[in-house]
Amino acid sequence: MKKIGFITILISMLVFVFILTGCLEKTKNPEETETKEYVDLENTSFFVTRNISYEEVEIIGIKLDVALESTINIPSTIEGKTVVGIADNAFENCLSITTINLNDAAIETIGDYAFLDCVNLVNVILSESLLDLGECAFKNCSSLKNISIPTNLRNIEENAFVNCDNIFIQVSSENSCYSSNKGILFNKDKTKLIKFSGNSITEYNVPIMVEEISNFAFANKSNLITINLNNVGTIGQGAFYNSGITTILGGDSLNRAGILAFDGTTWMNNNSGDNNGMVTLGKVLIKYKGISNNIASTMFPLGITTIGEGAFINTDIIEISISENIDCIQSSAFYACNNLQSVTIRRLYPPVLGENVFQGYLNGKIYVPATNIEFYQNSIFMSEYKNIISTKQFNINFQSNGGTAIEECAETFYSNIENIQESSKPYYDFEGWYDNTEFTGTKLQNGEFWHYDSNITLYANWIPTKYVLSYIYNDGIKVSNPIDFNCESNLAINESNKIGYNFDAWYENSDFTGNAITNTSQFVDTNYGHKTLYAKFNPITYKVNLDKNADNAILSLDMVEVDFGTSFTLPIPEREGYNFEGWQTSEEFRFTTEKGESVKNWDVAEDTTLFARWRVKSYIIT
Repeated sequence: MKKIGFITILISMLVFVFILTGCLEKTKNPEETETKEYVDLENTSFFVTRNISYEEVEIIGIKLDVALESTINIPSTIEGKTVVGIADNAFENCLSITTINLNDAAIETIGDYAFLDCVNLVNVILSESLLDLGECAFKNCSSLKNISIPTNLRNIEENAFVNCDNIFIQVSSENSCYSSNKGILFNKDKTKLIKFSGNSITEYNVPIMVEEISNFAFANKSNLITINLNNVGTIGQGAFYNSGITTILGGDSLNRAGILAFDGTTWMNNNSGDNNGMVTLGKVLIKYKGISNNIASTMFPLGITTIGEGAFINTDIIEISISENIDCIQSSAFYACNNLQSVTIRRLYPPVLGENVFQGYLNGKIYVPATNIEFYQNSIFMSEYKNIISTKQFNINFQSNGGTAIEECAETFYSNIENIQESSKPYYDFEGWYDNTEFTGTKLQNGEFWHYDSNITLYANWIPTKYVLSYIYNDGIKVSNPIDFNCESNLAINESNKIGYNFDAWYENSDFTGNAITNTSQFVDTNYGHKTLYAKFNPITYKVNLDKNADNAILSLDMVEVDFGTSFTLPIPEREGYNFEGWQTSEEFRFTTEKGESVKNWDVAEDTTLFARWRVKSYIIT
């Protein structure tokens, strides 16, 4: 009797507390009241509830005897209070339930995991009053086939229908937030594909207006072989997990990808990535499958701007240099990379970082550009790693390639270059230092950014000094010839021409002494500099036939030779009764005086015949 009395007192106290609590709640704004669990001690209800307000409750569970029922009808009221919600995990793992009917209730919210693992649930009838559907609300309800989204539902949390592989979703045409097409759930304007439907579909062309695919939207669709992503920019976690995808078309617009987005697909299983093991799609590095534990920035493919979620998860990498093109590193990208000791971020400004990017890596260093280290340390994205953000110096070795030796020096990553010196080399101009022997890319010089993230060798590029080459033609004809040369030149120098002369050679002085020059390679390294070459010509000797122009004239020679461009003297003929006036052409152009002396230098560039010019002698008779 004492035991029974004690229990009665205890129950009375609980009821009192409950009533007191209810009375107190009457004086509060319902939105400000703390939730109180209400237990149906009189067993007048099938459900375990919790007070939301003085007049409202939510279902937080179901009694064991009802849990065996296959059809559950949610009442509009319990104990006179309006049922407005189903709490988190309320019906979790109720294996006997095949149908849930909320149509008679004024349910506004269904909590997270509310029907988790109700694997035999086939039909769900939602109430028109429903506003919010919680995260993973119907997760693993693998038998769920049909569900209609009511008009007023305004929010469906992520993964609400994850692993509901047989579901067919219809949306009220009057719903302002969601829409559907052939059982596929979209947001209203169809820019986001939330849940795919259709187990027999082998190919699917994502509508061109879709920009995002939600978490696990296509998961477990084993018959789906080909997908055309078209303009999709974001793919959620596990979006195609364990599906039959072997071929992906489109995807050029992709810039975000969730963890496990393509894991378990034939496309991923057979995809070894590029030569460095980088599996990419669009602008995203989806997964690293390489064997190197030292990732250089050059290993990132061009055009990749995002490291996707979990891209390097649980790999053995020790060092990584992240390309300056990477502007986003998604969550858990380097999760559980326990060997990771050094991360270099080459981007001048901090990339966007998701959550737990370097989870498990907090003992090493993150090296960033020296010029912006404070910007990195104060970035909201890098706050978790502020204490391990640092700069780093790298050693530079110089290969002068025949120039004066330059001592090794050090520069700080992404600081202004200060310590690089020029080399010198006789007869060469120093063009610059390069990071390769082909001298391609940008040369390194003081004042610019040092963007290398490892020790490096620089190579001197030399350009032969250019010297001017000019010509004195000495009345010869100008011809095409090199106007400059250098110590490596091997250029032929062409001969000139001059009427009446044979070209002899080019000389380095006007006296025509020394060696004749026919090629720029003849200039010796002790005598480099600007050059002037002088053309030397030798006159051609021509035959001059002398015609006495009279049979009775007497001439000692009838032919002489004359050098072109020179003065000359010809023999004087004699003729009785005549005076000789000089030698002339048939056109009576005089070449000599009466004494046989030339009146000008010889300028006829051919063999020529000259004729004696006679004048009758005059006599005075006295």
